[in-house]
Amino acid sequence: MSTLNAGAEQADRSPWYRPPVVAGAVPPRSAAIGAVVALVALGGLAVGSGALVLGGAGVVVGVLLAVSIAGVGLDRAGYTIVGGVGVLVTTAAAIGLPLYGFVSDSGVAGGIALAGVFVGFGLTRFRVNAAGAGAVSVAIGWLLRVGFVLGGLAIAIGIVRIDLIAVLTRAGPAASLLVPGEESGAIVGFVVVAWLALGGIWAVLVSLPPAEILPPGERDRYQRVTSRVLSGAVAVLGFGSIALAMAAAVTRQVVGSDVLWGIVTAPGVRTLLVRLAVTAVVIAIVIRAGRSIGASLLVGQSAWVRSVVVVVLPLGVAGVIGGAPAVAALGSAGGVPSGVETTVVPLVGTATIGVVGVAAAVLALAGVLALLPVLSGVGLVPSATAGPRIACGGLLVGAIAAAIGGAGTVAIVGVVAAGVVWDVTEYGVGVAVDLGDHAGGSDSELIHAGASVAVGLVSVVSLVVFQSLLRGVEAAPDGAIVTLMLAIGVVVLVFVELRG
Repeated sequence: MSTLNAGAEQADRSPWYRPPVVAGAVPPRSAAIGAVVALVALGGLAVGSGALVLGGAGVVVGVLLAVSIAGVGLDRAGYTIVGGVGVLVTTAAAIGLPLYGFVSDSGVAGGIALAGVFVGFGLTRFRVNAAGAGAVSVAIGWLLRVGFVLGGLAIAIGIVRIDLIAVLTRAGPAASLLVPGEESGAIVGFVVVAWLALGGIWAVLVSLPPAEILPPGERDRYQRVTSRVLSGAVAVLGFGSIALAMAAAVTRQVVGSDVLWGIVTAPGVRTLLVRLAVTAVVIAIVIRAGRSIGASLLVGQSAWVRSVVVVVLPLGVAGVIGGAPAVAALGSAGGVPSGVETTVVPLVGTATIGVVGVAAAVLALAGVLALLPVLSGVGLVPSATAGPRIACGGLLVGAIAAAIGGAGTVAIVGVVAAGVVWDVTEYGVGVAVDLGDHAGGSDSELIHAGASVAVGLVSVVSLVVFQSLLRGVEAAPDGAIVTLMLAIGVVVLVFVELRG
């Protein structure tokens, strides 16, 4: 058996949370050594920049985000619910923590927090399938489902809450459908809104998935139910509305009774029928959209369905409750245009606006996560080396932040550590692909890692000496950026010379 076949068989035996060896799984010893070097270097950067707490919090957020993404990718209800909630919370924290550092402290603290997120995520990706192999795409799809369901909930709330009389009044003649004028117009208007409701129900029924997707024993009952619903709607809303309108006119003219006439002309009854029509049309559109993705999803059991429902309910309640305070806060801060505050808000209500805001936030989080597949697609973060690249990128971000803060020597350590982490883990990935994740290549891993760490230590000493010689030729008052740029160049030369 070839070594490549051995690696392939090991990939097939990988646990659910492990990235396949062909997708960048770092062997245990290389992962451990790389993680120790990265964490020690990040700790030095954080201490040197005075942002140890934010840096540590960033690492925790990055680790939890990676684990949550892996959990969403497993098609089991419990894992999907926990992972989905984790993705929501940790993605927001991964954005908010650096922003907090930038706003409340300084750009240096924000940079260290961002570096911690990258390092934590990258180190976890060594052994957890959090990027590549479709993991992030599954998490993005889950967030999009949550966002779209919240959007549908907002539409439903808006339909119930919207002032249809005010809307149709601005539409001119259409207002007579809800607020009738003359007698003939009242009869026609009632029949029209009743048939609009009937049309909406018909649209829903014709949009339903075909009976063929159901088991044979359920198809006849499915067709009978839909047929009876349509027949009942035609009888009640179609012919029944005409009969009721004519009876109301006759009893008013002949008997002098206004009981039926009051029902026919009541704005509340007509508004209810129009709401039914609009709701049915929205449902029909949603069903059509779902059928374009796959009709079986509308009736099948899937883990994401239950997880989305569990997550959407508290988010929807939060949007409904928080809508009014959020609109009031934005209004007092001047964030809501006066025209919107006097027209849109009274028309649809703060609850609708609150749920729309929550849905927009969830979709924005999905957009942030979409950066990872984009970077992978353009070749910057390929699956085979996703973990090492993200972790090394975090160390470089931290080194830049430390250099800006004036900690030039510590920044040098961060740059060198990034090179060591990359060398150790990239070599480990190659070993895993050739020999398998737990194959007997650990001795070569240790030898290679020891040599890389030794070269790194030599590089740090050399660069510190080099920095001390450059203090008299600084191009800036603190010389940090100049030193960092020179350090990067020298690191590359040293590694090529000693490791080549």
